[in-house]
Amino acid sequence: MVLAIENALPVLVLTVLLSYTYAFFFVLPYSGMYWELGGNVSTLYGSENADSPLHLGDRLVQIGAVSLEQFEDDLSLLVPFDVSPGERVPLIVERQGEQLALEWAMPGPTPGEVRTRLLYIWWLPYLFWGTGTYALLVVRPRATQRTALVAFNYLTAIWISAGAGLSHSHIWLSPFVFRTAGWLCVPVYLQLNYLFPKPLGTLPRWVPLCLYTAIGAIIAAEWAQWLPVYSLAYGFLVSALGSLALLAAHWRRHPEQRRDIALVLIGLAVGLILPSALALLSTLTGSVDFVSGIALMALPAIPLSYIYAASRQALSGIGTRSNRVLAHYTYFLLVGISSSLLGLALDGLLDFPGATAIISLSIATLVGAGTLTWFARYQRWFEMRVLSIPHPPANLLEVFTARITTSLDQASLVRVLQYEVLPTLLVRQSALLLTREGQPPAALFTHGLTADQLPAAGDVFSLAATDPHFRPHSESLNPAANWIRLAFPLRLDNTLLGFWLLGGRDPDDVYASEEMPVLSALASQLAVALHNILQADRLREMYKAHVDMRETERSHLARELHDEVLNQLAVLSMNLDDVEPSPRFRASYAAIVGNLREMIHQLRPAMLTYGLRAALAEMVDEVATRTGQAPEVVLEIPLSEARYGEQVEQHAFRILQQAVENALHHAHARRIVVRGRLEDSRLEVVVEDDGLGFGMQDTQDLSTLVSSRHFGLAGMYERAALVGAQVSIQSVPGRGTRVRLTWVPSRAQAAVEPGPPLPP
Repeated sequence: MVLAIENALPVLVLTVLLSYTYAFFFVLPYSGMYWELGGNVSTLYGSENADSPLHLGDRLVQIGAVSLEQFEDDLSLLVPFDVSPGERVPLIVERQGEQLALEWAMPGPTPGEVRTRLLYIWWLPYLFWGTGTYALLVVRPRATQRTALVAFNYLTAIWISAGAGLSHSHIWLSPFVFRTAGWLCVPVYLQLNYLFPKPLGTLPRWVPLCLYTAIGAIIAAEWAQWLPVYSLAYGFLVSALGSLALLAAHWRRHPEQRRDIALVLIGLAVGLILPSALALLSTLTGSVDFVSGIALMALPAIPLSYIYAASRQALSGIGTRSNRVLAHYTYFLLVGISSSLLGLALDGLLDFPGATAIISLSIATLVGAGTLTWFARYQRWFEMRVLSIPHPPANLLEVFTARITTSLDQASLVRVLQYEVLPTLLVRQSALLLTREGQPPAALFTHGLTADQLPAAGDVFSLAATDPHFRPHSESLNPAANWIRLAFPLRLDNTLLGFWLLGGRDPDDVYASEEMPVLSALASQLAVALHNILQADRLREMYKAHVDMRETERSHLARELHDEVLNQLAVLSMNLDDVEPSPRFRASYAAIVGNLREMIHQLRPAMLTYGLRAALAEMVDEVATRTGQAPEVVLEIPLSEARYGEQVEQHAFRILQQAVENALHHAHARRIVVRGRLEDSRLEVVVEDDGLGFGMQDTQDLSTLVSSRHFGLAGMYERAALVGAQVSIQSVPGRGTRVRLTWVPSRAQAAVEPGPPLPP
């Protein structure tokens, strides 16, 4: 039932629009005049000379047997102009305070009046109808947001069509249809802005029910003609203010959606403010017909802004394909407006026979040549700046090949794919799967998908034998995985590493055959990158195992020195058989014991057993004892009982110890400060000195650090990578160095809001 209504709705709305368009051109009488509400004659077509019985500014009092007051009060009355061309209609007009009885000869269609109707807004409802039909056909899922978006466009189309010149003359119940559609727009506009871009909350069912019931009562009152003529204006004022208030609430409650809300506001500004400004300009210059048609082309910017913003919303559940349509629309809108303004200026400057034709031909030639020259550049600029497509597709391969193959960790590769490659290709759905021997395929990343949309293990391995351009949209796959349009097996040296799956794509889900070589080349580079990442992971595991083995050996050696060597030295000192040792012996003995304790501390700080804070305090005391008063070493970390994993504490201590040793041996500092905070959800410590400093060129490039023999700095970065910590180094020659170590537990990153960073 719902599907049948959806299929019939565009046809029904289009039938209404075509009917009122026919009435506008062939039923509405060509009276040769136009009067405003109240009866003031504002336009005369072909009768502006002194012999005309009507003058501009006359106020109509009566037309035939119907007074204008009766006609405006009773919307069911038809204007008594339904006579043949040449027949006369009696009029009573008021001119300069006097009432005059006239006879007006119906002129029939004149060039001026026909031209005015052709340039009027009869075509504008079809743009809203097209936008609504587009939303009905391509916006998914069939949610309330989609229904409101479709109703927004269809009701606006009917409202404009019924009011475009017909409501003024009461043709075919147009004033009632005009007011009905207008009042229905009020709750639809409010509901759309409540739900879009993301619902502000769950409304009780009685709220929309009461709202639509109230609007129904108002519409009934309009058909009974109980309300004033201007009552609909108050309804639109309510919808406008309410919509702005709802958008403001979205802006405040959902900061992540502010870009989409800004797009809607831009659409409202273009669709409302621009036509108003151009209409005022055309009125002042006296060229109303010339500019009004172009100015009103800006009105569809309102629904288009909603649809375009909807296409960017991953959270709203709306998926659409409207991106590049806007590039063409905005280009021709700008060209139309600028051409109109240029034509107005030239028309005022040039005054000779045929000037208008020459101006029109010149502007048309200029627009055509400019479009051929500049449209491609404009589209590229629009894609990069407005649609946020990082690179033009023409140089996609050359730009991303190096980026992909030099990504040596999973996070870097995912960032390049998700934020650069896929937006450039306009791909809405994608997945990168890893296959390892003896294990089911694992998703390295997904884009625009849920977990249940990933293909099953059997389906994935069945793709291995397919053509790289295979489009597996078939019953052989799990129905949830029928989003797949392309499946590229990622192979290197006949080894299957994974799959790159591509699905929905703007604007039409089509992957052209000429794009396949580029996509295949990207898939090949992805295979190389995956191989490099796997090798890098193995090397990291080997390095971590080597570091862990070294730390285990150091701990074992520290225990042996402490438990065996120091104890044996103590026993030796007690077995001197009451012989008083010489001062030289005592000094040597004390030096040996001191050196052994220092070695034990360097191998494994005993206080690390009691936590990182205690170990850092012991390290600072030891350094201060070893160096004396120069430099001054200070610990500014509050007491903390926070404990981290053994590996994290061990590597964090070694990184900070290395930073302090670097400051001691190379900085020639007067003061070294170890400050920070140790919390359950965050570890952040800074080692800062006021020494010589150094240049910051390539301080995070491990190969450069090793080749420059900066082994201490390289070791700090390597240890940080092993436990998922971050090390940053800031240094300026002559102004000291700051080393910052930060580590956040993985569960704390998702569940705990990190505290503010330390002051610089």
